[in-house]
Amino acid sequence: MHEVANLLEPVGWSVFALYLSLVGAWDLKTRRVPNSLVLPAVGIVLFWRAVRIVVLLHVGLSAMPELAFVPYWVGVFMLWRLTIMGGGDAKLLMVLFGVFPAVEFLLLLLAVAGLTMAAVLAWRYGRRRRLGLLVSGLLFRLRHGRIFPTESELTAEGEPTAFLFSIAGMVMIVLVSLV
Repeated sequence: MHEVANLLEPVGWSVFALYLSLVGAWDLKTRRVPNSLVLPAVGIVLFWRAVRIVVLLHVGLSAMPELAFVPYWVGVFMLWRLTIMGGGDAKLLMVLFGVFPAVEFLLLLLAVAGLTMAAVLAWRYGRRRRLGLLVSGLLFRLRHGRIFPTESELTAEGEPTAFLFSIAGMVMIVLVSLV
């Protein structure tokens, strides 16, 4: 039985990488992540975690490690409620944290997203006049107490970020596979 599990693991990671590629490409093309792409994956992650909990309890072990994803999901939910990110992005993050509920993944995600967004901002606002627009827009938001974008601003002007999350997920797949 153990040999079968060892053979299936690379297949599972490959399917997950294909899924992340699909979601990332969809986000770049449409600037949206539809529920039809993310809700089934959220359900699969929840089912997978539930089965693991039942197995652990059946053999007399603690199920607490299987619940490590819950604080991440709460944090992602709060980011969505504050309109810092869209719903599709939040659900994709829920899938990723359901699979990789670790601080290491959070740090990898922040590094990938931070470096990429810094490069995008440098590219877009690299000239002096445009940099002034970025600073004046930030000051306007701070003066008027509107630090976070509204839902309509997020929809109209938000950057596609699910592809960044997908890249971080694929890097994590490679790292996990190497161990």
